[in-house]
Formats: sequence, structure tokens, C-alpha cells
Amino acid sequence: MKSFKIRQSIVLLLIAGVSHLFAQKITVSEPLYYNMENLEGYSVSPKINSNYLFFSWQNEKLKVEALNENLKKIWSKDEIIERNAKVIVLELIPNLESFCVVVFIQKDSIDYIKVLKFDNQVKLLDSAILSVWQSKHFNHRIEKFISEDKKVLLSVTSSDISAHNILCAFSLDSMKSIWKYNIREKPVSKEELFRHWVLTNDGTAFFITDEKSGAGGKNKQIDVIQYDKNNSIIDFKITGSKLNSKQANFSFDNVKKQIIGFGTYSNQNHKVSNGIYYLSIPQFAPLNYKFSLVPFDNNFVTAFFGKKVKRNIGIKNLKVRNINHQTNGSTIVFFEQSHFERYQYWRGSWLHSTEIDFFYNNMFSMSFDTSGNKESTHVYVKKQNSEGDEGRFSSFTLMKTPKELKVLFNTNAATKSWVEEYKIQNNGVVQHSIGLNIKGKGLNLAFRNAIQTAPNELFVSSEGIKQFKLVKINW
Repeated sequence: MKSFKIRQSIVLLLIAGVSHLFAQKITVSEPLYYNMENLEGYSVSPKINSNYLFFSWQNEKLKVEALNENLKKIWSKDEIIERNAKVIVLELIPNLESFCVVVFIQKDSIDYIKVLKFDNQVKLLDSAILSVWQSKHFNHRIEKFISEDKKVLLSVTSSDISAHNILCAFSLDSMKSIWKYNIREKPVSKEELFRHWVLTNDGTAFFITDEKSGAGGKNKQIDVIQYDKNNSIIDFKITGSKLNSKQANFSFDNVKKQIIGFGTYSNQNHKVSNGIYYLSIPQFAPLNYKFSLVPFDNNFVTAFFGKKVKRNIGIKNLKVRNINHQTNGSTIVFFEQSHFERYQYWRGSWLHSTEIDFFYNNMFSMSFDTSGNKESTHVYVKKQNSEGDEGRFSSFTLMKTPKELKVLFNTNAATKSWVEEYKIQNNGVVQHSIGLNIKGKGLNLAFRNAIQTAPNELFVSSEGIKQFKLVKINW
């Protein structure tokens, strides 16, 4: 009888294991492009009446294709954004009822940023110009940022040769400016270590820089400038933060109404990280900020490298990749070890070409509670060496659901045979799930550019030398 119970348990475990293996459903489209040089960018809409819209663009041409649930093409339409002009698509934001295209246009010695709004049958509904200037007067840099709810656009136009900056917060619902500033004095210090823009759902923007101050630049301070619809520019500084690293990232928690920032710090060698820092700045009480350091102890460094280290000198090449605000008020941040190397091919005594190899190796996540205290840490082991593919098959993507985060990445970008999947609960606890076996399926999944269209649905591009396919993964 005991033997029967054991066999029964084994059978039940096997059934559970088999059911989990089929937890993900993969749907692959026919090739949508046969020449990757003709594709500058793409996006995918959420499901609209059982169909999806696939957007792709090159120069002034925007192509919209309707795909059914099996990713079979239903119809296709081409739209010319602007004739006889240089056009660069900066962003495409789809939703259930319409989509917006943000473009930079250069025409007749005039440069401008324009937003066009279309319905889902590609009929133009509205358009607006955000910024305009003379081409000959500016060698400009354009930055754009989208709010978390994807309803507000922030465009920042600056110049390397002029102190003229144009800032514009724009509502994608009403297609009207929320506020606009022309800044004469350049808001970027020559001594800055990083610069970040943070945008809230109500259209408030924060410009954050890390600067040196004091005699010999020994002191560090964070400078935060706030721009809002009340025509007020608020400038405040956080001093004595002891920051000494260029690696940082900031995000805005729209529920708790505060800026959350993370970065690495170094004790002596600036090329090596000895720990990370946490920073929270309340929007309406910025002087009540919280700053704390989390050093890399021996146990963490041993776990990160997978072997015991004789001397803890820190970790090289760490990057802040992603900040996630959880529904319970906690925050999970991701750091990844990555770098690139340049090398040259030689044919005989003649230089053949210069290539860049990208290396994306181990990563880790840390969870912080609502008070900014560290809750948990998890290390993800991977080794991704990308040769000649610009690293687009490396790194990772996050899929956010109300209860958890899914972390997905190719175990080794060179073999393209297995996809790892991890689940992170709101409290930071990590569970390793069964991944995807894509060996022999001819799929080269670029997870770094994946698009989430629903809580249980993710679109990933499969990119070969001569063809582009869409891959839909459902859980």
C-alpha cells in the first residue's frame, strides 16, 4: 500500500511537471521583413477586437499591419508622415483606441518635433507641433520621455553650441501642451556625473544631476530642478550624499509620489563598485529625503561570482538596468554586469573591419520595503557574449503582473537554445520556473526589446540575417 502511494505521488508530480512545461504558448508569425536594413523600428498594440496592430517604419514611411490571434496578416496600410523631408520616428505609443507617433522633421531649413494621432484604421485624427527652430542655428540633441501611464510626453531639445533649451510636457489625450519652457541657461553642469529626467503622470518633470562642489570638488551633491504646469521652477540640492559613481538611474513612484533612485558607489577605485545606494525624494517634501548605502559583503560577492573570493575588491562594470514599483509599495531594482570590447579583423597586412563584442553576464535584484530598507537579494547567473549583433539578443526583459515580475533572458546569446524564466513576488522572493526550449526552432529572440501587451502576454522579435518575425508568448 505504501509502494502504491509513492508511485501515485510520482505520477502526480510528473503530471504537474508536464502541465508546467506547457504553461507557455508560443505563436510565431510569417516573416514580416526580409531585409532588416529596411526596418528602423517597430511596435505592437494591445489586442483590439481579437487583432493586433504591428507598426514599423523607415524614413518618412509608416507601415501598419493588422494581425489576427495566430499572427496572420489581415490588412496592411502605408502612411507617408511628411513628403520631401527628413523624418525620424522618435516614439510610437499605441493604445486600445488610437496611436500617437512622435517624429523629428527637417524640411526647408526648419526643424521641428511633431505629434500625430491616428485611429486604429490609420486615419489621422489630430496633430501638433511641440518645438520648432532654424536648422542652421543648432546642433541639437533631442530627448523624449513617456509617463508611466503613457499619456504624457516630455521632449527636451538642447544644443552643444547654444544655451538655448526647449522643454515641453504634452498631453497625448488632449493633444495640447501642459507646459513649455525656453531655458536660456543650460541646465547641465560641466562637472556633472550623470543627468536624468523623471516624468510623473500629471506632467511634472524633474531634472536630476550629480555635481562636485567645494574646494577641489571633494564634496558631492545632487541637484534637482522641478518643472510643472504652475509655471514654477523649483531648484533644490541634496548635499553630503557621498556619491562617487556615474552609474545611476531614477524613476517616479506615481502612487507614493516620490522619486526613487539607485546607483553604485566606490570606496577607492572608481572602476569597481563596492556597493549600491538607495535614494528616495518625496515630491512635496524633498528635504525629507532618505539616503542609504548597501555594501557588497563577502557572502554577496561569493554568490555573484559563484565561487569564494579571497579578497573582496567589489564588482566591475555594473549597470542600473531597471527600477520597478510594486503594488504593495516596495521597490525592486536590477543591476547587470556588462561591457563591450572593440577589436579589428585583419586580412593579410590590410585592415579588414572593426567589430564590437558585447558581454552581458550575471545580474542581481534587490528588493526594498516602503521605508527604503533592503528586504532581499537574488543573483541570476548568465553568460551572454554577443558577436556582431549589437547585443540585441542579450540582457533581459521584465514582464509585470499584479502579483509578480517575470524575468526572461537567453541563457547564452550565442547558442540561442534556452530561455530562463524567474518569478519575483512582491516581497522580493524569487522562484526559478521552467523556461522555454527554442533549440532547433530557428528563433533568435531579442528579449531586450520585448513589448508587453497584457498581464500574461509578451511580444518578442526573432531577427535573422534576412528576416524578421514576431513571436507571441502567452502564459
